Amino acid sequence: MLSELHEARLQAVLQLLTQLNIHRVADLGCGSGNLLQRLVHNPRFTTVIGVDASSEALAAARFALTVEGELPSALSLRQASLLDVQDCLKGLDAIVLLEVIEHLYPDSLSVLEQVLFADYQPTHVILTTPNADYNDVYGLLPGQL
Repeated sequence: MLSELHEARLQAVLQLLTQLNIHRVADLGCGSGNLLQRLVHNPRFTTVIGVDASSEALAAARFALTVEGELPSALSLRQASLLDVQDCLKGLDAIVLLEVIEHLYPDSLSVLEQVLFADYQPTHVILTTPNADYNDVYGLLPGQL
């Protein structure tokens, strides 16, 4: 079950992708495919790529997205680090990182910046992060300032 806040973020990203007239999009750190499910069932999105480092998360996404034994034709799933360049992600209309950036080590953020903006060069990047105003346990996380 998704939290109300996560569901609101998913809807906001979907709305923004629609407003921006996006057709080719990747979800980096796609997890079990919550955003992918919304994208592949909308004919506007002709190319949908889900990338995650976790084989377990991708297996869950594959299970959730399989219809009559097959994945939707617009969808491809890739197991890869977000820091490793994937040629299929170059020049897309949009790349989404939904509640992902906080999982990266601070010293790898400059690598992600290079990969996103120099290597992939998407038209748009949509990035969401946790917000302390809407997360009761945010202040309880170790290492918080």
